[in-house]
Amino acid sequence: MLAEDRAGGSHGYPHRSCVDDTGVVREDGGAHGGDAAAPANVTGGFVHRGLESDTPFEQENASSCVSNFRDSLLVQGISPKASEIILAAWRPSTQKQYDVYLSKWLLFCRERHLNPMQANLSDVLVFLVELSERGIGYSGLNTARSMLSSFLLFPQEIGKNKLVKRFMKGVFELKTPRPHRCRIWDVSMVFQYVKSLGVNNQLTLEILTSKVVILAALLSAQRVQTLSLLDLDYMEVTEQSFIFFVTDKLKQTRPGHIGLKICFSKFPDDQLLCIHSAMESYVQRTKGLRSGSRLFISYRKPHGAVTRETISRWIKAVLGASGINTAEFSAHSTRAASTSAAHERDVPVQHILDTADWSTENTFARFYKKNVTGNSFASVLLKQ
Repeated sequence: MLAEDRAGGSHGYPHRSCVDDTGVVREDGGAHGGDAAAPANVTGGFVHRGLESDTPFEQENASSCVSNFRDSLLVQGISPKASEIILAAWRPSTQKQYDVYLSKWLLFCRERHLNPMQANLSDVLVFLVELSERGIGYSGLNTARSMLSSFLLFPQEIGKNKLVKRFMKGVFELKTPRPHRCRIWDVSMVFQYVKSLGVNNQLTLEILTSKVVILAALLSAQRVQTLSLLDLDYMEVTEQSFIFFVTDKLKQTRPGHIGLKICFSKFPDDQLLCIHSAMESYVQRTKGLRSGSRLFISYRKPHGAVTRETISRWIKAVLGASGINTAEFSAHSTRAASTSAAHERDVPVQHILDTADWSTENTFARFYKKNVTGNSFASVLLKQ
């Protein structure tokens, strides 16, 4: 039984102070944040509030990253409205990553009576050393460095400082990141399993759903996020294809690159692997169950639109049923599996990039191009 989510969905500054992270106001009392009646310390032309608090530092709420970055911008004289727009540049995932290290930085400064917005280069390096000694790897330290570059009031970005760059190079040499796994499973294993399911009109809604989902994931080479956003209101159906236009903001959405077109075409060579036929059956079967327009809905009542997490579980269930080790490979591995298989079968690189929505070959080469299990360089050479 396939699992399903039933819910659906560098230069130093001389001023230092013991500073909490809850608000900054000017000495004249003009609030930039925090409670105007709260205890305060005056440092470097600003009053830092919240020094005395009975609340454990570690219990900062989820908005601490945004609120502290807002304070940092306000201290630099940026208007509140401009600050809000600047903060919108960081997506929730980035804010979540930064929040982890910002909390550690604020605690570090609090323990040493430092102004967290105006600590000097030496303090920054000590902080990064402590993170390294606690087992944080190169990638994590790089995230911390990026956070500090955005947060600190330095004339030069932390990441561009020569000593910080050399420090990060040293970390790389001492704690070289492990390479991404260089092999991937063979898509033919999944296709064989899909064929074994039989014809569409004899499948239960649960199995038909899983079939459409796995075929869509492999044939589009898209993230689960994108699959969860496919919408019938933005779908065109022709005799040869189903075409979806994704208008929601995706991970790869950026200025000059907005929207995505995904085409699922007929495969007359094998009806059991034809996504056009499977999707046609799926849309027809679910027509009377829908309360919204998202393509993928729960196969259990009340048949609401499903989340990306649910789709991920559906994909992993199919991978497991196909004989693939799901302890090693996640639902996201379909992206590498399909594009790597296409590359090994001499599909033009530009076609792969267009399908997966990658702007450069570098992304494919660095993160997704793998050796399909069993197809090594040596085996190709040894073939007679």
